Amino acid sequence: MLDIPCVSRILLTGTHRDDLDLPTLAHFLLPMKDSFTRDTHIASLGDELEDTLSPLILRRLQKNVVTTAVAKWDKTDVVELEPKQRKLYERLIQAYKARHRSGPCTRRTGEQPKDGLKERERVFKELRKAANHPMLLRQNSYTPEIIEKVVDFAFAQDVYGAQARREQVFDEVNSLSDIQLHVLCSEFEELNKYAIPRRTICGESAKLRRLRQLLPSLRREGHRMLVYSQWSDMLDILEELCLELNMDYQRLDGRTPVAERQQLIDHFNNDDAMPIFLLSTRIGVGI
Repeated sequence: MLDIPCVSRILLTGTHRDDLDLPTLAHFLLPMKDSFTRDTHIASLGDELEDTLSPLILRRLQKNVVTTAVAKWDKTDVVELEPKQRKLYERLIQAYKARHRSGPCTRRTGEQPKDGLKERERVFKELRKAANHPMLLRQNSYTPEIIEKVVDFAFAQDVYGAQARREQVFDEVNSLSDIQLHVLCSEFEELNKYAIPRRTICGESAKLRRLRQLLPSLRREGHRMLVYSQWSDMLDILEELCLELNMDYQRLDGRTPVAERQQLIDHFNNDDAMPIFLLSTRIGVGI
């Protein structure tokens, strides 16, 4: 793009994905500035990047666009992890420490392994999942015997396609988290006996325990709730909670067809009887 002759350049962009994105965009907008290159890492620029780009950015803020929105207020509820969550959380930390102690680091050189950052990011993601709900990870809810029965059924019924070999089906099923296995078992009558009871699902998470109190209370006060999660698997768990509470809901996530997304939003906005809207934080296309 830098080879295209032009008098001025305008970028319409969203949230940058990594630490190379902003310097790359700055290099495109200001190719004459030596400190911005396609290989520049954002951490090396300090405040220079923000100071340089701020006068060039036209940013649309919600407060300037949506003038009729109800004023927001924030409240943070701190909840204690359920015993099963606490054990899982501590086990993940101890496993990471054990790997870190025995891994190629480098007591000799003091350097971190090349994949050390990715390992920490993976562990942090697992800890976040454990803090939300243990079923977002693979625990002991599904024994090897049950896994084999699920694989047999999935292979016989071509759940993963007619071309899939049994070992491929096994690898796929065996890689699923507990909630993903639960959803799979819930979809087929022959596997329903392996689905985890709804009350068990709703009782294993401190956040769900709090929502179990909060959602009915807010509804009685006349509120309608938007419940967000980054993971669609967590929305599956929240669906189980809504069903347990006998509360109507609708859902919008990355699997929702683009053509239906605005329809779902319009339906929620126009139907005061619909109390809960489950949403993925990564939804954007079609809205």
